[in-house]
Amino acid sequence: MGALGAIIGGTNAITKNAEQLRLGKISEADAVRDVGKEALKNGMVTAATFVTVPSLGGELFLSVGLTLIIGSTLKYTWDRGYDNLHKDINKKVLIKTKDITSTLSGI
Repeated sequence: MGALGAIIGGTNAITKNAEQLRLGKISEADAVRDVGKEALKNGMVTAATFVTVPSLGGELFLSVGLTLIIGSTLKYTWDRGYDNLHKDINKKVLIKTKDITSTLSGI
């Protein structure tokens, strides 16, 4: 099931990025990176959801509800964690760049 989630997530990212690429809003490298990230994320979330839900038991209606809740929660958590990590890395790179620039300007 994880592979199916990765295929669906990657396909959605390809269609989203194709339009962004056509309009010149993102580079090819950014599009490829985003497709990989989305495929990995959706594959892992799908696999984790399908491992967790059956272990909780329940009827079909309960299982579908749990799948939606657990899958949505995992995806939200992944996205928030990635966004925060990305912002933190960019902040550190910006600080280092300013330090290097100020050091070089003093030479």
